[in-house]
Amino acid sequence: MSKIKSDLKIQKFKSRFLVISIFFILTTSISWFLTYNTDHFLTAVKVSSFGLVIWIMFEFDLLKESKVYLMLFTLSLVLAIIGYYLLEEKGADIWIRSTKASLCYLIIYKVLRYFYILIYKREPKLEKSGGLMADRMFSFILVAGSVFTTMSI
Repeated sequence: MSKIKSDLKIQKFKSRFLVISIFFILTTSISWFLTYNTDHFLTAVKVSSFGLVIWIMFEFDLLKESKVYLMLFTLSLVLAIIGYYLLEEKGADIWIRSTKASLCYLIIYKVLRYFYILIYKREPKLEKSGGLMADRMFSFILVAGSVFTTMSI
């Protein structure tokens, strides 16, 4: 029963991914095209990068599925490559920092999840309140580590 439920969630994600990623790529491309040589370009880069991180955080429960993780990782990698291109072209460090936030989040998630499962023999849960201290520490380290890594590298 849980395998069927998991497959259904993945199918829903795939259709959601298709719609959201097309919307994300189009709006990001259009906003970057319209603001490329203006002062609002940096804002457009930050908003699109932040939007991708938020989307990935909302998909936390599905990140354990390798297909979902790989799809989001690919989109994050594309944004990070674009950020690297902007860094080389414009010479401003803030672009590479904001565009790699989602990539850092996903890499740290994979490493932390591996050790969490190794130690606790179960999947980590992201809960607002209550839950085990280990789950709260996992969430804190994931978010704080992503922010720190994004700003320091």
